[in-house]
Amino acid sequence: MRIIPLLSTLAVILIGCHTVVALDCKKISVKEKYYDISLLDSVTTIAQNETTDPTITQVTYRINPCAPLEPTKDKERDQCVKGTQVCHTTTNFKDDEPRITRVINLAGGANVSEPLFTLESSENENGNLIWSLPGSEGHSTNITFICDKKADGEKPSVKSYEQGILLLEWKSPHACSITDPSKSKPEEPKKEESSKSGWSIFFTVIFCLLFLYFVVGLIYNYLVNHETGIYLIPHLHFWRSFIEVAKDLGYQLYNKCMGIGRGGHGYSAV
Repeated sequence: MRIIPLLSTLAVILIGCHTVVALDCKKISVKEKYYDISLLDSVTTIAQNETTDPTITQVTYRINPCAPLEPTKDKERDQCVKGTQVCHTTTNFKDDEPRITRVINLAGGANVSEPLFTLESSENENGNLIWSLPGSEGHSTNITFICDKKADGEKPSVKSYEQGILLLEWKSPHACSITDPSKSKPEEPKKEESSKSGWSIFFTVIFCLLFLYFVVGLIYNYLVNHETGIYLIPHLHFWRSFIEVAKDLGYQLYNKCMGIGRGGHGYSAV
């Protein structure tokens, strides 16, 4: 039966999905403080160049604190293993020819769980959030998130890399503590805004229906009735009479407002 192989395939897919589930960076709780670093859920690259005549050596760190790194276009042996969140790559350039000489998994990997979060006291009341995660062969990474509301878009800086331990410092407004997400209540929409949104939806629906009516009518008249020019307009006679009625109505309203056509209330010349 084909159902058994299908179930087996689904089971493998589900297991694979479970192993690569990303950290929920929107709900980080440490010592009754709450953090949301989900806006930092992207790959950040730090590159350091060193001239080593006749070559140039480049050390690159690829970092994502919230999810495993996506594979690169390099060969499998020239990139970190699946599940890595901090990858160290050493590339040697000679005559513009790159050659990857070293790849180290500094954090994450196939057999590594989620990062450990701790809190470090600081001068501000937020405290510094510490992100820690081991890698392979005794390597590990510690990221110190510092609350700085003026440092939006700033990349992390390498403080040190000694004895297999990478220390990073990341200043960001997203590293500031927030209120408890479970206690925050969603704001009720204002009545005025809701009424405006209702009218906008109404007119949007009307416009879409009219647009669909004219498009379908034009196609029908062209393909079925073989009409051309102005006669492609669906129900042309109706729209012509509608325009005339609208003109008459507007003229009558104008005369009524201006007092034209009323019975005489003044004096007539003798």
